[in-house]
Amino acid sequence: MRELQQGSNYPSLRKRSGRSGATACRLPTAYGMGMNAATDCDLGSMLVHSGGYPGYGSHVLLLPDRGIGIFAFANRTYAGASAPVWDAAIALDEAGLLGKEREVPVSAHLANAYRTLGAMYAAGSVASAQDQLGMNFLLDRDAAHWSGELAKLKAGVGACDTTSAVEPTGALSGEYTWRCAHGRLSGSLSLTPTQPPRIQEWVIEPLAP
Repeated sequence: MRELQQGSNYPSLRKRSGRSGATACRLPTAYGMGMNAATDCDLGSMLVHSGGYPGYGSHVLLLPDRGIGIFAFANRTYAGASAPVWDAAIALDEAGLLGKEREVPVSAHLANAYRTLGAMYAAGSVASAQDQLGMNFLLDRDAAHWSGELAKLKAGVGACDTTSAVEPTGALSGEYTWRCAHGRLSGSLSLTPTQPPRIQEWVIEPLAP
């Protein structure tokens, strides 16, 4: 599913389908493995695709951040079903019926990885959590360099409250801010798309006073 919607080439700019296409901003669009991934200035992130067979035509527009999809089916070969779908989407948006973007919940995997970050910071080492690290984690920065970086941060800001909530940016990624004895630390984490997910990247840096 992830590969279906990830653009596999450079994005191109296209006109929006439907009546508003002549005046609306152009869409950066990239074709993936079956879906066009695009960003519309009014509707936000979307996945779109048209298709058909002799005697049949269709178009789908998915708005994953809002949890909404709009479909059109026609009993004519390549009937040009995209225009009514886009017109419906714009009309619904202008009427306020598409709703707000959905809040992303904190997944169990993300919560567990976030607790691991706090434990590694408190210990001043990543060695105790190596079974939860992705295969690239220690290739990007080995355990000794992580210990040095964490020691430098702790010397600057001291102990931190690592129990504050992580703000998810996806099921496998999030951002955070820690309040510390002498300042604050902020950063992000991302997990590998494997089963089970493991910590792929950890960013941690002091915030300016």
